[in-house]
Amino acid sequence: MSVDDFSTAIAIAMDPSVSSAAKQQAIDFCNQVKLRDDVWDIAIKTVNLESVSNQIKFFCFQLLDDFIRTRYHLLSPVQKSELKTNLWNWLTSHIHNPYPFFLKNKLLVLIILLFKNEYPNNWNSFFDDLFSLIRSVNKESGYEAFLQLCIIIDEEVVCQYIQRDEKDLARNTLIKDAMRINAIPLILDIWNNIFVTFHKTNTDLAVLCLKLFGLYVSWVDINAILQNGFINALVGSFASEPLRIAACDCLSNIILKGMKTSDKINLIQGLGIFNLLASLESGSDPDFDESIAKLINNVGLECSHGYDDETTTDTDRYNIINLLGSLFPFVIKYLSHEYDEITTALFPFLGAYFLLLKRLRRSNLSSIPNENLRALLEVLAVKLKYDMEVGYRVGAEAGEEEALFIEMRKNIKSHIESIAALDGDLFTSCISEVVCTTFNTFKATTERPLDFSAMNWVDAEVGLYLLYIYVEAIPGKGTPTYIDPNGNLTALGLMLSTLMECEISKYPHPSIANMYFEILLRYYYFFDQRPVYIPEALKAFLDDRGLFNPVKSIRLRVNYLFLKFIKPLRNVMGQYVESILSAVQQLLIIKPSELDRTAGRDFDSQLFLFESVGYLISVESIPGQRQSELLTIVMMPSLQRIEEIMQIGETQPLNELHISELGDLISAVGAITKGFPDYSKVSQTNFDPLVWRQPFTTTLQGILIVLSKYNVYPNIRESCRFALQRMTGCMGPELLEYIPQFLSCGLLSSETATEVIEFLPFIGLSVHKFQLSILPILVTVWRPLREKITYFLTQPPVGTDYVIELVRLRKADLTLIATLFNSQLDGVLTAPENLPELNNTLMSILGMIDEYSDPTIHKLIFSLFSKMVYCWGGAQQAVDTAIDPSSKKGMVGATKTAKAKEILRRSPLPGFDTFILEQMVPSAFAIPMNSKFNLADGLSLVTLGEIAVLHKTILSVLNQQYLEFLHNYLPTLSCPTTSVQEFITAVDQLDRKKLSKYLHTFFAKPSTAKST
Repeated sequence: MSVDDFSTAIAIAMDPSVSSAAKQQAIDFCNQVKLRDDVWDIAIKTVNLESVSNQIKFFCFQLLDDFIRTRYHLLSPVQKSELKTNLWNWLTSHIHNPYPFFLKNKLLVLIILLFKNEYPNNWNSFFDDLFSLIRSVNKESGYEAFLQLCIIIDEEVVCQYIQRDEKDLARNTLIKDAMRINAIPLILDIWNNIFVTFHKTNTDLAVLCLKLFGLYVSWVDINAILQNGFINALVGSFASEPLRIAACDCLSNIILKGMKTSDKINLIQGLGIFNLLASLESGSDPDFDESIAKLINNVGLECSHGYDDETTTDTDRYNIINLLGSLFPFVIKYLSHEYDEITTALFPFLGAYFLLLKRLRRSNLSSIPNENLRALLEVLAVKLKYDMEVGYRVGAEAGEEEALFIEMRKNIKSHIESIAALDGDLFTSCISEVVCTTFNTFKATTERPLDFSAMNWVDAEVGLYLLYIYVEAIPGKGTPTYIDPNGNLTALGLMLSTLMECEISKYPHPSIANMYFEILLRYYYFFDQRPVYIPEALKAFLDDRGLFNPVKSIRLRVNYLFLKFIKPLRNVMGQYVESILSAVQQLLIIKPSELDRTAGRDFDSQLFLFESVGYLISVESIPGQRQSELLTIVMMPSLQRIEEIMQIGETQPLNELHISELGDLISAVGAITKGFPDYSKVSQTNFDPLVWRQPFTTTLQGILIVLSKYNVYPNIRESCRFALQRMTGCMGPELLEYIPQFLSCGLLSSETATEVIEFLPFIGLSVHKFQLSILPILVTVWRPLREKITYFLTQPPVGTDYVIELVRLRKADLTLIATLFNSQLDGVLTAPENLPELNNTLMSILGMIDEYSDPTIHKLIFSLFSKMVYCWGGAQQAVDTAIDPSSKKGMVGATKTAKAKEILRRSPLPGFDTFILEQMVPSAFAIPMNSKFNLADGLSLVTLGEIAVLHKTILSVLNQQYLEFLHNYLPTLSCPTTSVQEFITAVDQLDRKKLSKYLHTFFAKPSTAKST
């Protein structure tokens, strides 16, 4: 292969005008060359061709870069010398030529890669050669190349932001040690001379010098840097616009140099930083101001961290406090800067400063400077304001600027909380003063009517925000206190009273309404203690500030906030209920225009309003008959509309909008019922729940009619489940008779398992809620329900989504069966009607022990097995020795005869002992012995705990029969005789916790074979 062929191939590969086939052929050829051991030689010869372009030379340089980094060790000493000679010759001949930057920079990288591999052992004269080259050129282009080489040395050898392996770190350490001895003094001297010479005439060189001083200061002798000429030139550079940012960054890095606290104090004082800061003007250059803020931050951090150093003396700590005092005015100055990037640059120091103040407070070493805290609090409060030029955008409209501001607000809030923890009284007085002053400007009088156009929305919003976060910052963070023991308003109570007496909520800006209603919800208990303000709060909710707000995002949010506001205050809402219902009546209409789902499910938010109506109608102070009337008035429009749509369906097929509207109407009715109190709570009062029963019964019957006719539509089935679940609480046991009807009408007629998964928790909740009352209903519906569950459990998984759904169904199924046992309703499974299905149920549970199950399912399986064993295993006479696995007290040992208080109910099932021994016990060994069972995993340890419970429960039910079974069964698992006896003894004598630990040891033994 000739070098010309290679250069031609590179040119073709880079040429956009050639055909794709030719380009691909050229690329393949270049890739083949790249893999050759002599690629370095080919690249060198190609670069030396006079005819090749700079792009081809760069490609060759890139090949050399890759080769030196990965295969340099394959070269012989002669080859290494040849490569070094060529690279050095290129550098010598082109150092002062107008070479393109990208090409020259890549050449410099190659030189440093060689340096990294050869220095100091094989190229100890590197820096001597480099210094000679610079002196021979003696031009600014030579100085620039030298400085760039030094920067690349930092990138390749020193930089800590690049991850390196141990071998690379050791080599880099050797290089730095050699440089400190042989080269650094002269390197620093050259930098200093270049900087002092050119800081006025060639700022590019001066900037490079400043950058290098900042990069190298962390690992070289700082005294070699801090020479009078350099310091004077460095300070003078702050007056030069091209140099000042680099000078500031350099000074920051010098401040960060690791040293003793006393030396750091002397450094800060010797550099005259405070005089320098005082001489600087801010505001003209935000980038420079940000660098200054970072310098201030670094000075503050070093002082704060130095104070906590164990080696710091009391004198040093005294000096640190004085330094922080001198620094503080500059902290306030730049913290209050209009640009947020400058403000946030100081946040690390603020965090360290507050920690220092907390330590001083705990140690009583110094009084906290309240004037500093007050100044900080005032500045931070101002920085909480939105930028009026940016505006206010939330939700989908918000952009990166809003996200950054919200993040800054979170940080500011954290710092404000730190101030509150240091001085709660100062925090309360400052915040309440700002908040009340803001709110008082929004009080209208006869002499001074409000003119919102003359007011600033950002001031109003920050006043509300400070009130909103107040409770999160107050010391203790307990329940907010609005009235003190003397009956007077606390600071929080006063702020809220001022809020309710002003008209800030009427300010025509979306941010105000958002924050106003969030405050009403957060401090809802204030209205219970000061009900005089409830009318004003309701007025805001019910006009164009709240539920009728023209801004959609606010309107949807207020639907939720209104529900959460009236729910805990329902007992003081009685006198306002009918006026509220009248005001929201038009919002309870499900309009066809809202059926467009392209903009999101707005109806989901409307459901909160329907639920609110339920809470309001069922207020205890409203007579029962009136409640019934109000309920009928509210529900009638939805029920009538359902009937209208059903009548349309009698004459023609319903369209998509009709089906969607039907689902929404059913969900709306269900949401109303959720607001009614639980039947168990009503039964404890004198109120007669029969006043609700007729409307609810009528509603259920109407829903059944819809379901029976349109159960093929998923949204109809979903809405019917939604309504059924929400009516459970208020209707009580009377709802149970409808469950079989809903199932027979196609409630679970879906072709996917999702609906079954969502329905099973409802059955479990009903079991827990109604206990034995639900037994006849469950006996009736259990077999068809099990058939539906089994159908989905036995479907072969297709795709990841189906596997996830299968795991969810298994968990829901196991949880429901366990709930039956816990509620003493296991008779549902053994009832004569369902007994033929029991074997299928048991086998489906065993079938869950496969590759699709996780440790969570295994835990559920063995926990359920223990319940089954206790309830169905053994003979009736074993009841006194059987140990309830649900009782921790009962799991001390198998020889314990005192029976624990029964949570489960024993009803031995003939023939179940065979299932225990032939199916359950082998599974208790099969899972831990599976190669995929990770004994180090926390969930696996929990599974072993459940297996231990199962062993103890079986022993308590079968007694000696179980020990004899283990004696014969364990050898079939290839267990040694000694291990068999050891295992039997452990099951017989250890309690559950100790047995669990033993099982971990047993299954970790090499002798316990692992299956795949």
